[in-house]
Amino acid sequence: MQADVWRADLSGAPRAQAEIAELRWVDLHDRTVEPMLAPLLRTQVMPRLRQS
Repeated sequence: MQADVWRADLSGAPRAQAEIAELRWVDLHDRTVEPMLAPLLRTQVMPRLRQS
């Protein structure tokens, strides 16, 4: 699998549009949310974001 992940500062509140039906904010340090996340987010993305 190949994935591109970007980190950015936002100037406004994001909104779900087009093919995105719902947005949900997740606290990087709240490990109780991890069971809800896809494996790629749980095992690759979140740990790397915590390191940055």
